Amino acid sequence: MKSGLSAEIQLSVTKSLAHVAREAALVARALHSPSGRAHLDRIPGRGQAVRTAAADFVARGWAVEIQPGVLLASTALPEHIEPFIQGIAAMAEIRPEQGTFRSVVTPPGGCSQYSAALQKLGLAAADILDTSRAMRAVAQFAERSLWIFTPFVNDPGMAFVLDLFDQTKATERVLVLRVRGHQTKQTLANSIAALSALGVTVMNYAVVHDDGFETFHAKAIVADGSRAYVGSANMLLYEKQSLELGVLIDGIGVDVVTTALSAVISCSSQVS
Repeated sequence: MKSGLSAEIQLSVTKSLAHVAREAALVARALHSPSGRAHLDRIPGRGQAVRTAAADFVARGWAVEIQPGVLLASTALPEHIEPFIQGIAAMAEIRPEQGTFRSVVTPPGGCSQYSAALQKLGLAAADILDTSRAMRAVAQFAERSLWIFTPFVNDPGMAFVLDLFDQTKATERVLVLRVRGHQTKQTLANSIAALSALGVTVMNYAVVHDDGFETFHAKAIVADGSRAYVGSANMLLYEKQSLELGVLIDGIGVDVVTTALSAVISCSSQVS
């Protein structure tokens, strides 16, 4: 069996099986069983959905129909197709009205042209949150876990990070950095004792390969997997700020962000 799913296959499967994903996952489970066979009449769910999923698998060369209603897995069947399709099913059940989001902005410092323009936009501008307030809202919301992701950080920014961890009730506290540049390394050295005292686990996502390294550029804060800030703002505080834009997300939808960022944590090495 194949071990991976290319981005092209992921997109194709999502488009063709999203409406029958629950049944498709069950077909995949049966094909991955020791017998390698899927008896379609034994698979629970909507009969037509089961047949649609089965036909898709056959068309892709992942299974062959050895007799009416019975499929046999082929060696082309991807190893991890069942959990991937289960993820599609979960996403298909998300209803946007059950989640909320608000725009979050850090305007340029001083009397910027952007700030003046924003004030002219009336009620739409009134609903925009300041970035630091949004980040504090996430930290104060957390009761179980607080994850902070910032590739870059300086000393004033780290002071803000420490304040966020100090405000939270969460017992699981994780800070993910890109520990490569001099500034981040020096800031981390200056603050490692304070982070340890607050019970923060520091992770480094900078994986070295023969042809370079992989790392991240995402900036996010996640509380309990149900509230998150995602945006452009690193934990770099200067007297003059650039315009930063992000969103504060609550409820359904945050689980997608949490899943993506949990993969970042799993790729990271622990610093402290």
